[in-house]
Amino acid sequence: MREAVDVLAFEPPKFCNVCLELLPADQFRRFKAGEPRRHPECNACHRNAEAERTAILRSKRTGKLAQRVHAARNQRELTSAVSRLIAAFGGINSFAIELSTHIKSAKPGSRAKAIGLHAIVRMVELVDKTQSATPDLSDVSDAELQRILDESTRRVLDEDFEDDGQ
Repeated sequence: MREAVDVLAFEPPKFCNVCLELLPADQFRRFKAGEPRRHPECNACHRNAEAERTAILRSKRTGKLAQRVHAARNQRELTSAVSRLIAAFGGINSFAIELSTHIKSAKPGSRAKAIGLHAIVRMVELVDKTQSATPDLSDVSDAELQRILDESTRRVLDEDFEDDGQ
């Protein structure tokens, strides 16, 4: 016996509205599962558009966070802003890459580029201050190390408590 051929299963090729190529219908996303209609742009063009949109959103987020570093009024606010930045990007390496990309993609002389560069300068100042304030602990006794650790822990907890109360 002959197998029944589903005439409705065949979909003619489509033109992509973006790249203007004639492609098989299966290269286009459906509007909803099981629905015969398909989107006007091919999968490759859709992926490219989504990657561009994501990059723009990421750049805006980086700019907003760099603005916090730029606007910090004192060392405590600066430390808090930098800590939040690093946490938001999942580590210092990811943050550094993202900030670098943000600065490189900003137009020369733009406010975004200036704020990004100023944020770097503020972070370098913060590192310089914390490195010069860090004592050499190699000759410190265990009891003194425990006291320093307790003080640091108390100070961090107090800062967190003050941040939550604002």
